[in-house]
Amino acid sequence: MATEVKRGAQAEFKGKSSSEDPLTSRLISEHRGLEKLFQQYEQLPPDTDPKERLQLGYEMIRQISLHAATEEMVLYPAIAKHQSKEDAERLLAETHAAQQVLADLNAVSDPADLRVAELVRKTIQMTREHIRDEEASCLPHLSQALEPAELQRLARQFAAARGVAPTRPHPYAPTRPPWNVPAMAAAVPVDMVRDVVRFGLRNLKSDVDRA
Repeated sequence: MATEVKRGAQAEFKGKSSSEDPLTSRLISEHRGLEKLFQQYEQLPPDTDPKERLQLGYEMIRQISLHAATEEMVLYPAIAKHQSKEDAERLLAETHAAQQVLADLNAVSDPADLRVAELVRKTIQMTREHIRDEEASCLPHLSQALEPAELQRLARQFAAARGVAPTRPHPYAPTRPPWNVPAMAAAVPVDMVRDVVRFGLRNLKSDVDRA
């Protein structure tokens, strides 16, 4: 499925170059980072320690939450303004549905919990479908609709937004302006403390776009 997503994006995307459209380039790079994480989980040997499986599930939570929150702050408003409010609402609904599953996985503390495998499977499936939707139907249109200067401005906003993006799912937090950004910013310090406890300060992995 990873290959299908990547080929689909390359086949559909007929917009500007990466220098003219750093926003799409950054988004696709993050998508590939998430896919790499999914494949890492799927390729674990059957006898893998359940603790390792759950820890990788936790890393998915962290990276998907970062990416989804940043899209919510920057990408979806741009799609609503320049492309289609219906498309933006659909993507937001997909994100919210995935947040519910992530929240269930986030609540698991016992590696032997039988729900882990199914929750991770759902997380991977929903995220892949969301990525395919974005890359096939939204990003090419946005790239063609906007001038390079605007795409570069949005790319800078996207990079800056990661600094106020939570690393845990918050399915009951506001999802629309003006309250979504303050709610996310308020969640960041708490999420950071919890991540240090979960991963250890030295073991916190870099963001997917730097992988």
